[in-house]
Amino acid sequence: MPSFLIRFAESEADRHAIFRFRYDLYVTQQGLFQEEADHERKWLTDDGDSKGHLVMAELSGKLLGTARLTWGADAPFSEEYRELYNLDAFNGVLADRDIMIGTRLLVDPEFRGGLLLFQMLWFCFEFSARNSVEVYLGNCEPHLVAAYHKIGFRPFGALSNHPTNGMLVPVACLAGDFEYHRQIKSTMLPALLNRPTPPRYLPELRRILADHVPVVGEVDRSEHFWDEVNTLLNDPEHGLCGGLFEREEALVLLAKSQLIRCPAEMAVIRKDHVSQTVYILLDGSLRVLDGEREVAEVTRRGALVGEVAFFAQRTRMSDVVVGADGATLLALNHSTLKRLIKGYGTQAAKFLLYVTRELSEKLLERAARS
Repeated sequence: MPSFLIRFAESEADRHAIFRFRYDLYVTQQGLFQEEADHERKWLTDDGDSKGHLVMAELSGKLLGTARLTWGADAPFSEEYRELYNLDAFNGVLADRDIMIGTRLLVDPEFRGGLLLFQMLWFCFEFSARNSVEVYLGNCEPHLVAAYHKIGFRPFGALSNHPTNGMLVPVACLAGDFEYHRQIKSTMLPALLNRPTPPRYLPELRRILADHVPVVGEVDRSEHFWDEVNTLLNDPEHGLCGGLFEREEALVLLAKSQLIRCPAEMAVIRKDHVSQTVYILLDGSLRVLDGEREVAEVTRRGALVGEVAFFAQRTRMSDVVVGADGATLLALNHSTLKRLIKGYGTQAAKFLLYVTRELSEKLLERAARS
């Protein structure tokens, strides 16, 4: 078993190594942050690095992962952070010193999904616990919400419209809500128990999170999620995937999926991004853009969006933004889709038939416009 060293950056050489690591993974490998990056020095940094605690994970001296922790006790949060992470929701309950924000989490592709990520997260959770932090905040892309849920994060606050990533879901972890962590069997619970003071304000914090829910997921077994999905399933005209799926089959497809209510002009997909989430439009409309030019409007309930990137294993082809009246989307978990295709013959065949129908509809619509 590899012996990883997880620590904070201690020198300028450490910090520069992190900036170069970000450049390699974000800019070179994923084609992101081209305008923000320093191409001459081949590194990626921003103003947050001057205030944050930079985490580095090494194996035999080679940098394999990094993250950034920004703690309100070090300096007041910027107005950008206050808006991005919905910090005003905690006014009157928490001070900045009670809040920690995690960003820039990156792991070498060869080590993703394994022990390294777990150890990095443990290091970050334990640091927040040792400093009696009450709320640990971050954001993620929709397809990662279920993964964050496993370690104690819940969707919280307003969706973010990132210029590079597109739609991001803010998430919050109540570091002292041990009851909740036991309920979901969070692997981070032992790290969170290492705090010198008992948790505070739990009733108030639970209420704040309950009042600011941007995304409803299958993992929560929320009545709201199932009510919405049942409406779709029982629709005789549309049904899920054109009525192809029986209820039990649909539950396999919907595992770890998310119901997202998106405001107007939210960028669901950004061109050239590496994300591969597949969406089903339940309500409202979407606009497909090539630069500033609209090439298609998606209004048909049950329409599939994002399937080409998923099946072709390539970056996004177009920008997709929400129409003027907003939209409700079902974000299908991409790892669930992969397992479905690999291990569930009947359901996979039905889903692939649905995808084929959707692609045919798009070709017919394009031909009609031409």
